[in-house]
Amino acid sequence: MSIKKYNIVIFILLSTISIQIFAWTRTYTLPRLDQQSFPLADEKTQKYTRNIVYGLGSPPPFDMPVQAVTSGNSFLMKIPVPPGTKVANLSTQSNTWTGSLMSLFDEDPVSCERNPDKLSAVCHISKLESPQGGFGGIIFGNFNSNTFSTEPIYKYLVYLRNTGTPFRFTTLNFAYIINDIKLYNSWVKAGHPIPWKTSTTLKFIEPTNGSITSNVGDINCGNGNNKCEFIATDTTSIVELTARPINDDFEFIDWNGDGDCVGTANPLLLKMDTSKNCSAQFGPKPVKLTIDPAPDHGFIINYINNDIIDNENFFIDNKGKKIICRKELDFCLATYSQNSQAILVAVPDIGFTLDAWGSDCTGNTSYLALPMDQDKICSAKFKSINSESTRSCSPR
Repeated sequence: MSIKKYNIVIFILLSTISIQIFAWTRTYTLPRLDQQSFPLADEKTQKYTRNIVYGLGSPPPFDMPVQAVTSGNSFLMKIPVPPGTKVANLSTQSNTWTGSLMSLFDEDPVSCERNPDKLSAVCHISKLESPQGGFGGIIFGNFNSNTFSTEPIYKYLVYLRNTGTPFRFTTLNFAYIINDIKLYNSWVKAGHPIPWKTSTTLKFIEPTNGSITSNVGDINCGNGNNKCEFIATDTTSIVELTARPINDDFEFIDWNGDGDCVGTANPLLLKMDTSKNCSAQFGPKPVKLTIDPAPDHGFIINYINNDIIDNENFFIDNKGKKIICRKELDFCLATYSQNSQAILVAVPDIGFTLDAWGSDCTGNTSYLALPMDQDKICSAKFKSINSESTRSCSPR
């Protein structure tokens, strides 16, 4: 029994404490976070001015939402400041100003109200009061500054106390000057969230044998440059990336990474809707082997390996394993991966034999392994077995 009584006592104490926790009589978010208050702006203009007026007798949704405040009551008004805002201004009219005190805060003042020292030292921005029944002033920004808000924030207007006549606003006029319209529109398209993720990050793995540059953000990643990260403050922005080989011996192969960082397009358009990792792959540029002219009194067999990109000037046998260069083709061309190897076999007609290879191919053995470290030209000369007379096949 004693345990049960003890629990009841604790419950009563906790209930008493919770009743004394500070709470506003009413809270409002004005202007409302919707398309009627904050519509899309025309991005062709240099700045966008938005005036939002609430008043007694105005038609919805701009009728006065703030109810009258009687003695001993209070209210908290959260005032949104959109991203891209240079200046935000508030002006009001009310039925009376006697005995009222308005205060403006940078952060939610609930904790400030419970801590008088913090109220005056940290949270409190300014006391707004006027015997004429209205006040006005800048609540964010500076007309003489070129800076603007980079993310949406709240300002907090507090009616702390009132004595005598019940207090009521008759008009509330919010005015915004938006300097970064693209940033503002990104926030509107996202649904007016506060807080809002206003930036995304693009990171690169430093490539070998090439570099990556961009049209914005000064990306220069690779070839000894290490600016391999870009932060986009507009999640609808598009970055143009260009992959450049280190020299003429290399070429761009493809993009690898998150989202749309794929494929072989160069330049690549990348939407900065989310943070991404991206990389570019480079490889040795293909080299060409030309047989010119195709030989008389024989032919050259070029055995195919996986590195070869077949060229229409070659006749490929029906098994697809070798390329046969005949005289009727005039000349033959094949493309290899750099530093691969071409295998050539000279096959004479009946009554002929190989006299010598020519140009970049040397020797007189019928089998030739040719390193393909660069573009090369080869020819072959056959001679009659029964005669010293030969017809030369040399490069044109």
